[in-house]
Amino acid sequence: MIGSTIKPLTFATMASKLLPKFHLEDMVVHAHDLTHDNLGGIPFKDETAPYPPVGDISMSHFLTQSRTWPAVIIGALGLVESQDELKSTMVPDGSNADITLGGKEYRINLLNSPNRIVTQDSRTGNWIPRTNLSDTLLFTGLSELFNIQTPATKTTEADAVRLRTSTFLPSLAWKDPQRMPTYSTEVVPRRVLYECDSMRSVKQELLTSLIGGAQSLWNNVTMCEAFARLCTGQRIVARLEPGAVPLAPPMPAPLNDKSWREEALLGPLEEVHRTGTAKSITVDFKGYRAVMKTGTLGEKIDSESLMFTIGKFANGGFVPGQTVTGYFFMRDTNTGGNMLKFSLADKVLPIVVDYLEHHKPKATTTAPATAGAPEGDPSG
Repeated sequence: MIGSTIKPLTFATMASKLLPKFHLEDMVVHAHDLTHDNLGGIPFKDETAPYPPVGDISMSHFLTQSRTWPAVIIGALGLVESQDELKSTMVPDGSNADITLGGKEYRINLLNSPNRIVTQDSRTGNWIPRTNLSDTLLFTGLSELFNIQTPATKTTEADAVRLRTSTFLPSLAWKDPQRMPTYSTEVVPRRVLYECDSMRSVKQELLTSLIGGAQSLWNNVTMCEAFARLCTGQRIVARLEPGAVPLAPPMPAPLNDKSWREEALLGPLEEVHRTGTAKSITVDFKGYRAVMKTGTLGEKIDSESLMFTIGKFANGGFVPGQTVTGYFFMRDTNTGGNMLKFSLADKVLPIVVDYLEHHKPKATTTAPATAGAPEGDPSG
């Protein structure tokens, strides 16, 4: 569970999946109440916890202030199998609109979809997520952009570990048909696996997954990779060893566009430590650009996380070899509301800045990307 650090990932995913019909960065979410009794028209038995604020929420405000209801709405837009289905689920409604997108007001009603994501239990009347959510735009997009696995793309653990070893620790890679070494699962990051086709509750599982509360096996390395991809527009892959690194191809549109990344992602995420959820951080970044996203879990702040990219920024992008992306997760903090991650950030982030000031970038060596292996990170 990664909490609100999922928000820029789902935002970027749906920004890509909605092109060319819609430009998600221009969307405004209309939050009519603090609590909510449905997910895109699918009713809950009980209302949600309060998700402030009430009013109109832009996408930049959503990212900077980490607003929860827009994350749910973005996820709901992606719970269809094609853009064509949006003609049914996005209902023109000027009086009770959930969103304004493309200059028009819409209410989202997922029950209108010809491929409904839920079925209704004839005995209880409860709505139950169907067993092929992995076919929806949201989950196929997360798989395409960030290499997560869903039931539709799931491999064996051995294949997943072998593929990860070939890029993360290539000196330990083994070749078919050799058996996987017993140590392999202990030395490389685990795959990210969303069991989205096994959900049984719209509110407790599906909605929770949209705001980062689902079990998915994200880890520090895969979160760093994901955030590096958002910040650079390249398909970055982590590597622990030195050596020739395959060239990283561009991410899909619009993430590959410098102007779009600046307006839709980097600008709002830079504001996080200035005016947003991490404004209590007191780090001097000494001219390096810092973008970040905070995350919390639990009403009493049971767990906390922070992901960040800090580096030299020039010509519309972070400079390879002079940029660091990181992620830390604090579990079971149980602070009752006090944010420990900011105290940790005030200790960790100056170390990153000091490293950037005194680290001499090494010449980057690259190699052609090979078939069957994720492309690598040219930034070192």
